[in-house]
Amino acid sequence: MTPMQELLEYIKNAHTFTFLPEQLAKTIEDKYLPMEKSKIRQAFDDGEINVWNGKRDESFEFEGGIDYFEKTYKNPL
Repeated sequence: MTPMQELLEYIKNAHTFTFLPEQLAKTIEDKYLPMEKSKIRQAFDDGEINVWNGKRDESFEFEGGIDYFEKTYKNPL
């Protein structure tokens, strides 16, 4: 399940609909954004390993998933 799917389930299964925008924002920020960042970094690393195995003698623009995320989204972890 993706972080966005988990968030949707969290909202759907809430026993109350009295979410304050600040509470929902904090839940997203604390739980779901880190999960999304992790999935992006891991996807990059998984793809890079496949490319690296095919082109061992070349250098790459990014040093890994964390470097890719920071440069692409300009949001250091």
